[in-house]
Amino acid sequence: MVDWISGMNQNMTTSVLQDRQAGRPLEHDGLLGPVVTLAERHGVPALVTTTILRLLRGLPR
Repeated sequence: MVDWISGMNQNMTTSVLQDRQAGRPLEHDGLLGPVVTLAERHGVPALVTTTILRLLRGLPR
């Protein structure tokens, strides 16, 4: 995995970053929302995912 990541193009970015830079709406609710919802439903802690989702929701649009 480290070798694969090390061989990646240094200018490569995620689709979320590309959307943010282009001023498009982010897909964080669609990507992270179901994880948080299911974790809550099943009593599984998802502290990092929940925190990231809350932070992303707080970004100006």
